[in-house]
Amino acid sequence: MKMCLAVAFMLFTTKVSALTITGTLVSVHQGDIFTIKSTSSDEKLYKIRLSGIDTPEPKQPFGLKAKEFTETQIFDKEFQVEYSGTDFYGRLIGSVRLPQGKELNEELVRNGLAWYYRVAPSPNATLERLQYEAWQKKLGLWIEPSPMPPWQFRREKIFSSPPIKENQMDY
Repeated sequence: MKMCLAVAFMLFTTKVSALTITGTLVSVHQGDIFTIKSTSSDEKLYKIRLSGIDTPEPKQPFGLKAKEFTETQIFDKEFQVEYSGTDFYGRLIGSVRLPQGKELNEELVRNGLAWYYRVAPSPNATLERLQYEAWQKKLGLWIEPSPMPPWQFRREKIFSSPPIKENQMDY
């Protein structure tokens, strides 16, 4: 019985390992969505959706700023995307490790250009802290008195909070 419990505990606490692609930027569609070309021999194109965050839509305040920020961070550089799956649209869901060691997902939130998208298997204390700090400092979208979250903008309805279940996510 103790052995079964130990094995079950190990199975539930084991982290799913992320896969990695190294590539270069092809185009930025919006702050959290872009296409890369793999630097491997196949030079395959991959559409990436940054995980754990949601940037303003292009027609929202700071939507173009978020897109420009993403572009300046990864333009003309080789970088890594760590991903663990795909979304409904076939995009890889992951995070970008920038050449200087920072994570693009975190940098967007840190600069007030993205919301921490709380719909995830487990909370991300770093993104939550970075969003709070950007809000405190009134950075980026936080200069507005009531910035509209992108998930609310996309649905054109009023929601008091982001989706709470994985099947309600837009990605």
